[in-house]
Amino acid sequence: MAQDQDFNYDGVTFVTEGTLDPRGFQGVEGVRTYFEKVHVNIVLDTTESDERIAALQKGVEARCPIHNLMHAANVDITATWTRK
Repeated sequence: MAQDQDFNYDGVTFVTEGTLDPRGFQGVEGVRTYFEKVHVNIVLDTTESDERIAALQKGVEARCPIHNLMHAANVDITATWTRK
């Protein structure tokens, strides 16, 4: 996506946190066996503007198979994109 948008960056760091109900994988009926909430903190080493970062985020979220899988599974997924 960065290449498609001609987005300049020198590095990226991801920190991901999630919450789930462990009763699901313990076999309790009616409890989801996957994450309920996921938050991704993405820090870009870039001089690009906030607007360009937002455009990159939108494009990545539209194409990312993991993001879209969680979204389709009704996981509450949020992301914070910032500059280093």
